[in-house]
Amino acid sequence: MTPVSPTPQDYFSTAVAWRIFSAMMVGNFLAILDFQIVASSINEMRAGMSASQDEIIWIQTVYIIGEVIAIALAAAFCKIFSTRIFFAISAVGFTIASLLCTIAWDLPSMLFARAIQGFFGGGMIPAAMATMFIVFPREKLALPLAIVGMVNTSAPTLGPILGGWITNHFSWHWLFIMNIIPGLYVVIAVLALPGTDTPNRHLLNKIDWVGMFSMALFLGTLMYVLDQGPRHDWLDDQSVALAFFVFLVASIIFFYRTFTDDEPVVDLSVFKDTSFTISTIIVFTVGIILYGLVYITPFFLGTVRGLNSLQIGEIMAVTGVSMFVTALLYGIFFGKLDNRYNIFFGLIIVSAGVWLNVNFTPETDFYELFWAQVLRGMGLIICMISISKAAMETLPRAKIRGASGIINLIRNVGGAIGFALINTLISYLFTMHETDIKSQLQWGSLDLALFNGNNIVPSDIDAEHLIALDTRISNIAISNSLNDLLMILVFFTLSVATLAIFLKNASKEQRGSESVKVNKTTIS
Repeated sequence: MTPVSPTPQDYFSTAVAWRIFSAMMVGNFLAILDFQIVASSINEMRAGMSASQDEIIWIQTVYIIGEVIAIALAAAFCKIFSTRIFFAISAVGFTIASLLCTIAWDLPSMLFARAIQGFFGGGMIPAAMATMFIVFPREKLALPLAIVGMVNTSAPTLGPILGGWITNHFSWHWLFIMNIIPGLYVVIAVLALPGTDTPNRHLLNKIDWVGMFSMALFLGTLMYVLDQGPRHDWLDDQSVALAFFVFLVASIIFFYRTFTDDEPVVDLSVFKDTSFTISTIIVFTVGIILYGLVYITPFFLGTVRGLNSLQIGEIMAVTGVSMFVTALLYGIFFGKLDNRYNIFFGLIIVSAGVWLNVNFTPETDFYELFWAQVLRGMGLIICMISISKAAMETLPRAKIRGASGIINLIRNVGGAIGFALINTLISYLFTMHETDIKSQLQWGSLDLALFNGNNIVPSDIDAEHLIALDTRISNIAISNSLNDLLMILVFFTLSVATLAIFLKNASKEQRGSESVKVNKTTIS
């Protein structure tokens, strides 16, 4: 009998479910990885394209703008084309864009290719997560959730590590070449497998184009403001101020259309579910913590310690290993526990790991960072797995696609806001600490010589020693600034952890209503 796509009410045999899920998770991993993979190779790419430091940063900016827009639109496109076809289209677009990045001849062509890559990569992220909740029954979600959590949290950490290694041993072009074969595999594998839902192309006639366009402007300008604001004194810069104005106008139009149109681009009715709403707040926080720590630790190691990307990667790998091991053990130790306990204790473990790092000095190295990274990795993966489950398990399956896009969007926006706040606060705190240190050093005093770590008489300090002194002051000011930021993150994480007690577990009726018999002829 000719196989047909199953309806959303059918569950899949274990073998088919894992084949679908595995193929999509490869695409999901590539999409998340590729935002951060260029971070440690920016200088090499800048030299290859004769771009300035301000210009080359756009390689990451355009990617995240395209990604967040696609994440928000994914649910609507999945309804129209079906999740399987939309995912395959996204994988094709991502692969072609990776090829275009490889052959880019100047900065504009690279930015064009990266924007396309980010858009199609963003389409794969929520589609993969939604598919997991469709193909697996609730009682078998523990291991898939662990894998999703590990991918979503480890990919941003592994990106700079892998990117630095590839660039050091080959060239930056291989950052994109490496996507082509896995991308083709994802396309072929997804198309060869049965679908998880049926398309509804009639929705093309009902789609809210005004709402879609306003949402793209709303999210695109928001990400632009968050990315460029800290670099250009926020609204003091004309382009940032203009983008902020467009953001305000577009957001008003988008939310008006969302609440008044019969077929809104994004279904915000999921926020009526208390557990989902609280989950998005926690996910937003985790986004700030995850992407903030991915930025803070490498920034310290590169700026203060003077390590290269490969050395930084070796230190940061501890977090990735901790996440991987914890994810493997999640099903054994945490899978059957109450989600609220997992989320609460996961965030407590994260805050403990961050607190252990509130002692940065210019001499801090691998061993001082080791246990802090272990705890952060453990806590983040426990929290991410459990929060994904808590957010979705009280929702009807028909709303999972839209909810998946919202959850992923909230995490990315949280990360972007975290970056912006950290960059802004670092500048402010650095100036404050540098001024404070210098005010305590009296020129010509013995304290100045001792502070510089030598026995040179202050009045005889030459230019070389003045540079060394200035570097020493700068490194201490940076270290103290990062310590302040980490302490803020500790209190922020602890305060959000208390929200976990307000989450609700799925009722027996909700668990049972989704369980139906599998049509073996259809999906085996």
